[in-house]
Amino acid sequence: MIPEEEKQLLDALFLRATQQDADDCAKKFVCLVNSRAAAGEGLDQMERTVAALFQDERGFLDASSGSVEFQLASVIGRTVGEEQCQRIYARCTVSYRDMAKFMEALPVPDLKANQIN
Repeated sequence: MIPEEEKQLLDALFLRATQQDADDCAKKFVCLVNSRAAAGEGLDQMERTVAALFQDERGFLDASSGSVEFQLASVIGRTVGEEQCQRIYARCTVSYRDMAKFMEALPVPDLKANQIN
């Protein structure tokens, strides 16, 4: 369980990502990671972390959360798979491999030490 303070920081981060991701590539990546997880494909550590970020034990979407669009992408990937991810997030033409490389290169913020503006 994520502490409430860290959850609020993550929500702010994902809301900002939603606002800045005009091509929906981040959501497409979340969708595809979850479709791969549901299909039983082997995931690396970064992919497992991304898949785990948006899974609610009860299966609910938190509509009040800044990450709701990512939660939905996760559900789509887990329940209907890669083809639907490709269809819904078609504006993003970046390959899965390139998105994964980009995600791997991102610095991981220390949520306790940093405030998200």
